[in-house]
Amino acid sequence: MQPGLMKNPIMIESRKPGEPKADKLTQLFQSISKMRQRVQVDRYEISKRLTALGLNEEIIDKLISHGIEPLWCIGFDHPIDISLPVDDQLELLYRYAYIEDAGHNWARGINYKHRSDVLGLRLEDFLPRSIPENVSNLKKMIWANYSLTEFDSYEVYANGAEKIAYNLTLGIILDGRLYKILGVGREITEFKLTEKKLKKTQQRYRTVADFTYDWEYWEAPDGTLIYVSPSCERITGYKVSEFIERPELIFEIVLPEDRDIYYNHNHGIKDGTAIAPGQFHFRIQDKDGHIRWIAHVCQPVFDDQGNYAGVRASNRDVTNLRNAEQKAREYRETLAQLDRTAMLGQLAGSIAHELNQPLTGILSNAQAGELLLQQENSNTNEMQETLADVIADAKRAADVIRNLRSLFGMKEIDFKPLSLNAQIKEALRLLNSDFVINNVTINTELSDALPNVMANGIQLQQVLINLISNAIQAMQQSTQAKRSISIITAKGNGSEIQVHVEDSGPGIDPERLEGIFEPLTTSKPGGLGMGLSICCSIAQAHGGRIWAENIPEGGARISFTLPAAEKTS
Repeated sequence: MQPGLMKNPIMIESRKPGEPKADKLTQLFQSISKMRQRVQVDRYEISKRLTALGLNEEIIDKLISHGIEPLWCIGFDHPIDISLPVDDQLELLYRYAYIEDAGHNWARGINYKHRSDVLGLRLEDFLPRSIPENVSNLKKMIWANYSLTEFDSYEVYANGAEKIAYNLTLGIILDGRLYKILGVGREITEFKLTEKKLKKTQQRYRTVADFTYDWEYWEAPDGTLIYVSPSCERITGYKVSEFIERPELIFEIVLPEDRDIYYNHNHGIKDGTAIAPGQFHFRIQDKDGHIRWIAHVCQPVFDDQGNYAGVRASNRDVTNLRNAEQKAREYRETLAQLDRTAMLGQLAGSIAHELNQPLTGILSNAQAGELLLQQENSNTNEMQETLADVIADAKRAADVIRNLRSLFGMKEIDFKPLSLNAQIKEALRLLNSDFVINNVTINTELSDALPNVMANGIQLQQVLINLISNAIQAMQQSTQAKRSISIITAKGNGSEIQVHVEDSGPGIDPERLEGIFEPLTTSKPGGLGMGLSICCSIAQAHGGRIWAENIPEGGARISFTLPAAEKTS
């Protein structure tokens, strides 16, 4: 609508003969009150109703002066032609407009003592043109042809303070000219400041949430989604709107074999049985059919009154991490196999010794049996004893071969309760020839009160043989005549079981001590530098830890821990 073509102007007319002023005043006050309380009512109907009242200046003056509402009336030095362009009308408003009348409440509201103190104030005095919002809001009023308009004004009060007021205004027009503007004003500075802080807080939250790398969402108690972050599309291929419209989509994209853990996890939190943040991994199938691993963490949300407000969840795509972990496991297993194969050469002497004893026994008993058979009156009991010895020696040789195949074969790793002391004794038996050849004395302090450990026997043997072999090689560099290795087991902190392997060698170079378990770290000529690194990986895979230290009296100590096996009822 072009300025000047006002749809519902208020015309100044005389009241009808015999109509009481009080009735008009009451009706006008009620109408203005309704304008303030019901801003969204049909503006055409309000304007028509006020026009039908037959307003005159006397009624308006009484209403403004004595009304309980903070009312004001702007007059003009010269009426303004409302057919002029908007910018021209704005210029004339600031040139001609002044406070013609105002109520006591409005005057006191802007820090004046009496209504007479505000009469004559120019528009620029309390509605500065230098504030862009004032110019913008006045233009809106002009474009609305001064019909019922609401806007915020940024006003300067008597004490110089700048305040924000909510205004409801209506122009009085005669023959296309603006004569007065009636208004109701309320100071809303605190409200606007609070609103501004709230918007800023909301903006900060939305900025953080919308630009986070993870896929975030907030699920309401009824299962609807209050918020979903845009990262959902990068991770799942589905848009925010698709999740908002169909919240069940979150559950549908979870792989069927992972849905039980996903549902039960959320269900526990929703029922209040798991208040602490929950974390777990599950898999989804994205829109393109790719399988992705998701690291999920969520926790219940409560409002200020402690009422349950849903679940706040964060999902991170960890597919690449899981793939890297799988590759790392495969590499570790391959390296461990290579280490065991290399160890086979080192154990050749011990293996020959272990096999030589039962084979010698078998040969001797076989020869004895042959002699018995050559006798005319052979003793059946002696023959049975000889055959029993042959069988026992054969089983012993078979056990040696079976243990070697287990140690150096590529088998799937499993964990079960094992006697730690028994595993140590088996390792010592395998290395017995090395002790004899290198003139090493073995001391053991194996606690009898130890529970079983949860471990893989093959890998545990590998760690023990590695550490003991390293100790033997370390002492070869020592000038001391006495060479000894001590193996100690004891209870550690909590459910930990500790193993200490001590030697009487020269100790570990302090500069190498911190990084001794790093790959490719070695002090042995021709060494690969993988033995201790693999020991570290195996200990950590068992849920334990490993460390090295020098003994003040001389030598080195390498210790590791294993978790105790849980007792079964």
